[in-house]
Amino acid sequence: MASGWYDTPLVGELLDALERVAAPTDPADFCSRVGEALARDNVHGVYRALFRLIASPTLIEANAQRVWQTYVDEGALTVRLAGQQGFEARIRGWSRHHPTVCRTMQPTIEHVLRAVGYKSVAVARTRCVARGDGVCEFEVRFQGAE
Repeated sequence: MASGWYDTPLVGELLDALERVAAPTDPADFCSRVGEALARDNVHGVYRALFRLIASPTLIEANAQRVWQTYVDEGALTVRLAGQQGFEARIRGWSRHHPTVCRTMQPTIEHVLRAVGYKSVAVARTRCVARGDGVCEFEVRFQGAE
């Protein structure tokens, strides 16, 4: 829906239902393929210009919240650089959090960064509200953008 956001818990329920129906033998691979499809459709689709805003680590740090607000109507995404080959992304105040949506973000971040030109991307979800943490957090490492 172009005029508003989809409700995060409903998106999570949809992702859960898709996974149940697909019954993948490798749930992590299934989640990665979902993230890859999301990244491909967004980076090369109507949001192409938005993803130019994350073409360098400095731009990621400066524009993370702008990208987040394109998809989610609550919470704050902050990025803290760890040199030129990594960053920590932290989401605070995501009250409508859904664990499946959060889990899907890990491979989606990987595929988005690859699609905009980063190499050797690795993302680890280190903290999650669903696990009792106060924030959701991802550690991202890469070799650099093209």
